Amino acid sequence: MLSFVKDKFVGWYTVQKNDTMWGIAQKFETTYQRLAAFNQIRNPEIIHTGQKIYIPEEIEYTIQRNDTLWALQVKYGTSYTIIANYNNIPDPSIIHTGTKIIIPKKG
Repeated sequence: MLSFVKDKFVGWYTVQKNDTMWGIAQKFETTYQRLAAFNQIRNPEIIHTGQKIYIPEEIEYTIQRNDTLWALQVKYGTSYTIIANYNNIPDPSIIHTGTKIIIPKKG
């Protein structure tokens, strides 16, 4: 089931024969790295027909003074590890004011 929210489709996508993570990401205007991180797929080159891939709503956010990924996880209903992985943040305890990140949020 897919729904239309803020000009982005969000919901579950069922992998079809010959699909790739790159191709799926292109359909939903995101990157395969973000989809893999959000869905906790270790190797994005290995997906299977019938597999469900969650397509998250993506929110662009600019880090404010005193923000933490923990506080953002509470505010946006996701987890700080997903936010960190989604944005290639190696140490979730270190973020910088003014940095733009993408927060994946379940629609």
